[in-house]
Parts: sequence; structure tokens; C-alpha cells
Amino acid sequence: MPIKIKTNFNQQIVTHDIKQSDCVNTPFPLSELNIQQRPHGFQIIVYRSVLNAIKQLGRASMKREVGGMLIGLICWDKEPFLLIDASIEGKYTNDQQASVTFTAKTWEYVHDELEKNYPQKKIIGWYHTHPGFGIFLSAYDVFIQENFFRELWQTAYVFDPHAETDGFFIWQNNKVPTKPNIKPLIIENEPENKFNNKQTNISNNSINNLPNNPMNNFQSQEKTKNTKLDVIITLLPFLISLICIVLICLQGWQLYKIEQRINKTEQQIFQLTLHNKINILEPQKNCCSDCNKRIENEKNKITPQNNNAQNIKENKN
Repeated sequence: MPIKIKTNFNQQIVTHDIKQSDCVNTPFPLSELNIQQRPHGFQIIVYRSVLNAIKQLGRASMKREVGGMLIGLICWDKEPFLLIDASIEGKYTNDQQASVTFTAKTWEYVHDELEKNYPQKKIIGWYHTHPGFGIFLSAYDVFIQENFFRELWQTAYVFDPHAETDGFFIWQNNKVPTKPNIKPLIIENEPENKFNNKQTNISNNSINNLPNNPMNNFQSQEKTKNTKLDVIITLLPFLISLICIVLICLQGWQLYKIEQRINKTEQQIFQLTLHNKINILEPQKNCCSDCNKRIENEKNKITPQNNNAQNIKENKN
């Protein structure tokens, strides 16, 4: 069932996806907040140490925006509420003076940190700084919220280290507001995440050591998959280089074969040309020999006549 809830700013927001089955059943932290009764409506509860860590990061970068993720749980105690008890710095981002971009490497780092340090928690929002710009969500910030933090309970937090002002934003009427629309409840004490995580890890280890535990098979399969993936990633550059070398060799062989064909064709053309020249000269040679024979015959005809003439002269004498 959709739940209509009020924020601390007395604004109506409809949270279609917030159901008790999607939340962790957790008592509302009245004692940590030093209050006697829970305020009506949807609340964001955040630890002071989380805000201090974000502000310290922002003060260290007074000229460029920085950002990261808000870590916690969506909880249920008669009504839903957000509990933010940790944050993950957005490393490997493209930080500029007026924008911050979460790269693929940033998301990979965030999910690794989440799995390693906060295995029972969720990414429930994001934060970034506006050094000297004030507290609002720009069009680019709204784009990030709409495309990467689509759950209606996911929030955005902005801090201006110049003015030392901040504000939280949460979906309102299925839209992302550009001005702060919810005031958080702040727990001054330190969160017990480290103790809880250690306790969770101890209990998980004791469970995993039980014989015939199906989780052991699942985890071993996951480790095997990760190991295979690491091997593939490691060998990928070598395989690519090998493929390139093979392609270059094939191309060189093809060029060699083409050159051989060209040389063979040139030899055939040369031989054919030479043969044609020989065929042209051969009739000329035969013709010359015939002419020589005719000349010899004529000479032979003339020679007897000369001999007869000389004999006549001799007889007259």
C-alpha cells in the first residue's frame, strides 16, 4: 500500500515503494536522540560523526566539488525512516569547480568498500559539496538523483564549506526538489557499526564452519568465479597482443604471396614478349636466305655468259 507521510517541513510526499517488507524492523532510536516520542512522519536520522567526516572532506577542497555515498538502512517502526550511520568517499571521481562525476571506477570502489566494511547496509543516498555556491540541487544534480538514486527513500546531502551550511533533499511527489525539503534528526553519539560488523563477522564465521553448510559451497563457487575472472582480466592484454601479432603475420604472408604472384606475372609477360619478338624476326631471316639464293642463281647465270664472251675473243685473236 502506498504510504503518505509528512517530512519535517510539513510537506506531503508519496512513497510508493516503501513497504514494511522492504525495510529492516528496527526500533526508533529515541534514547540516542534524547527524545521521549517519535515525531510523526518520515525522518532522516544521521550520526554527527558522518556529517563531520563529510564536512572535513569538503573543507579540504575549497575550490572543487567532492562527493560520495551515504550508507545505512531503510528502517521500519510503525512508519519508515532512514538511518545514516556511515559514508564512503567517492574516489576516482572527475572533480571540477562546479560539478562532480562518479566514474565507473568510483562505483567499483564504492561497492567494494560496501561489501567489505558494511555488508548488511545499503547505499541510501549521496552527498557532494558546493564550495561557495549555496545549498540547492542543480540540473546536473537532479539528473544524478533521477538516474542513479531512483528509490523514493534515497536522499541527497549538500554541504557548502565556505558558508558552513548544509541541507538534505528527498523525493517529493515523485520529483526531485531543488531546495532542501527535510530536516534530519542528528545522533550525537558514535555509531556502533564497528562493533556490530565484528559481531556479524564472528557469527558468520562460526556458521560457515558448520559441516554441510550450503553457504560454504556458495562462497567457494563465488571465490572460484572471482578467481577465474581475475585470471581472464590478467591474461586479456597478453591475448590481445598475441592476436595482433598473428594478424600482422597473416597480413605479411598475404603481402608476400601477392608479391610472388606479381613477380611471376612479370616473368610470364617478359617471356611472352620475347617469344613474340622471335616470331617476328624469324620470317625476316627466311626472307633474307631466299634473296641470297636468288642472287647466287643470277650470278651463276651471268658467269657462263662471261665465259662464252672470253672464248669468242680468244678465237678471233
